[in-house]
Amino acid sequence: MKILPSLPFALALATTLAAGGFAPAAAQNSAAEVAKDRCDLQLAYQISRKAGGNVPDSGLDYRRARVVALSSSKIRVEGQGLYRRDRFDRGRPYAYKCTFNSRTGVAKASYDWTGPALGPKDDDGWPGGPNHMPQGRVIWSGAVISVQSGKALDVAAGSNYDGAAVIQYAFKGTPNQLWDVIDAGRGRVVFVSQDSNKVLDVRGAAERDGDPVRQFRYNGNEDQLWRIERLGGGAYQIVNVASGRCLDVEGGGRQDGARLIQYQCQGSGNQAWRLGN
Repeated sequence: MKILPSLPFALALATTLAAGGFAPAAAQNSAAEVAKDRCDLQLAYQISRKAGGNVPDSGLDYRRARVVALSSSKIRVEGQGLYRRDRFDRGRPYAYKCTFNSRTGVAKASYDWTGPALGPKDDDGWPGGPNHMPQGRVIWSGAVISVQSGKALDVAAGSNYDGAAVIQYAFKGTPNQLWDVIDAGRGRVVFVSQDSNKVLDVRGAAERDGDPVRQFRYNGNEDQLWRIERLGGGAYQIVNVASGRCLDVEGGGRQDGARLIQYQCQGSGNQAWRLGN
């Protein structure tokens, strides 16, 4: 992404044009670059609100962008881009239209996807698509059931999106309730949703009691690694490697939809799990 020229510069340029002066080629080029930069920022923000992204990049193709002066203060930019949610993402292509007003500094954009996420095995978490998978042997597959409530570990609403909540819900055998447990070495495992191919993750790699558990694309961080520790009677506690805290049904709830969090390990029923329905 390019460094933005100051807004006062763009306004001064617009004033010159409005006064009827003929801007030299360098100034015209600068106005076009300002418009592209503002549209670049607007598209990154706008697309990330729907598609997600920790470090969104609009991937606007500056060289092929078509720039048209609509008036002394309005410039239209049209073209193609490749949106990436972060540096690991292969991206997804789109077409856009954007109008930049140099008097107000406001860019208004619209876009349409022109193709699927790139891959096909490398799209890094686009909804519904495949994802990078952790390396290792699948040591167990099936449902993860709360001993206290008898309900299953469940990705809310069968979502394929990064950040979707993990809850407990009556077991129905649907793919969003089934998990592959992959050996990550040294007694650590990764829980992978069979529906989304995303993994059990503590939001923000946090280490506090009450932090929510979610699904997220695999990145190998310790907040996605767990230890399965035997409690006895066929039950286990599932301990997050990063925080040392246990997978916990918030408030000891027994109802469908109760949220999963991490909490200091206490050996209580809402922290006890069975592998298999």
